[in-house]
Amino acid sequence: MSFGDLRKIKAARVRKPCAWCWDFCEVGQPRVGFFGEWDGEMQDWHMHQDCYDAFQREDRASSGGDGSIHDEKHKRGMTCGEMM
Repeated sequence: MSFGDLRKIKAARVRKPCAWCWDFCEVGQPRVGFFGEWDGEMQDWHMHQDCYDAFQREDRASSGGDGSIHDEKHKRGMTCGEMM
């Protein structure tokens, strides 16, 4: 069972790394944050809004669409297919 809280943050108060492009989500900038359990593991991640949009596009395009984040660096706001 998976559960969690996905939030759109209008202005970040703390500098955090983006789980998609690995650059930092800077203070004062908007971002998306998730905290909860996914596939039995606790997760706490943040993404730039454009990176989250790319993650959503890639998840929809993948055969499984399981919502998992790859352990590889992406270009900001781009899916794996868009980087080629």
